[in-house]
This record gives sequence, structure tokens and C-alpha cells, in this order.
Amino acid sequence: MKLRNKVIVLPTIIMLTIFIVGMASVELYLKKELTKNLTERLQNLSFLTLTAIELIPKNNQATALQNPIFDQLADRIGEANNVRVSIFSKDGVMLGDSQLSLSAVNKIENHSNRPEIINALSQGKSSIIRYSNTLQENMIYFSSYDKQSGYIARVALNSNVYHTTIINLRWGFIVIILMTIAVMIIFGLLSIKSVHYKHNVLQKKQEKSH
Repeated sequence: MKLRNKVIVLPTIIMLTIFIVGMASVELYLKKELTKNLTERLQNLSFLTLTAIELIPKNNQATALQNPIFDQLADRIGEANNVRVSIFSKDGVMLGDSQLSLSAVNKIENHSNRPEIINALSQGKSSIIRYSNTLQENMIYFSSYDKQSGYIARVALNSNVYHTTIINLRWGFIVIILMTIAVMIIFGLLSIKSVHYKHNVLQKKQEKSH
């Protein structure tokens, strides 16, 4: 095997393999942790929304479709936490949404066929990632259903937040790999040059001794 292959090529291949395996492992772990943390955050906000609904006077709840209080509540929680908050009746009627005007809320289609609503009604809570026809983008949803009040609180976050973190991680690994390879090549070339120099000096000494 040539000296250049031993000093530069082989170590570079080994280093690339280690980085690729390491990046895949870290990315897999990060995906699980991100999903877990995002789900917990959305779950806590959905529970908070349901708790806040309990503070609404019963007479206002009875006329929810004509009263903007649900939409105002969704707006405040959504803006404070940078998420989309939606409030529904158990029949799938939207009562408030932090990213829609009140007039849009009153006109929007019934959500009783949405998977996160169906699962929340049957299981008490639901987590799902799907495409939003209303916002036309992929969203992470968490919905909670309170049987006593009969309301559903749904909290959503753009899934781009999730993908952006993964992409940034990949770029970070790529930069580290490129810098490491560059350093290895520089040191490798210097080592080869040093070996060649010493070899030439030794060869000249041997020639003189003869």
C-alpha cells in the first residue's frame, strides 16, 4: 500500500464511517427526544386550555357560537406560547382558533372527522402529525377532551420546527467532518513530505559513505 493511502486515504475513510454512523445514531436519538418534548409541551398547553375553559361562566359557554370568549382565549394562549390553539365542542364544532378570525371560525367546516378529534373523544387525548387543509402545511397536533365540560382543546405546532432542528444538526456534523478531513489531509501531506525529506537525506548520506 502506498504511503499516501496509509496516511491520508485510509484514515479519511475510517473517520467518515465513524461520523456517518455517529450522525445517524444521534439523529435517531434526537428525533425521539424532540418528539417526546414537543408532545409533552403541546399536551401541557392543551390541559391548560381546558383548565382555562372551566373559568368561563356557564352562561357564556351556553352561547359559545355567538360569544367571542373562546376565540379570545385561544388567541391569548396561542400568542403567548407561539402555537396554534383551537377549541371545539364534542360535536366537532370549532369555537375558537388562535390563527383564524372569529368570522372564519364560524364559517369553518366541522372537525368531527379529524383523526385527532376522533381519538381524543375515544381515548381522552391524541397526538398526531398530519397536513392541515386550513393552513396548508404539516402540523403536529395534540388534542385533549374533557368529558365533564364537553370541550376539546387542540394545540398544534408547525412540523418545520422539528425538521429545522434535524437539518441544523446535519449541517453541524457536515462542517465537523469537512474540518476534520481538511486537518487530516494537511497533516498527512506534511507527514509524507517529512518522510520523503528524511528518506532523501538518508539516501544522500548512504551515497556519500560509498
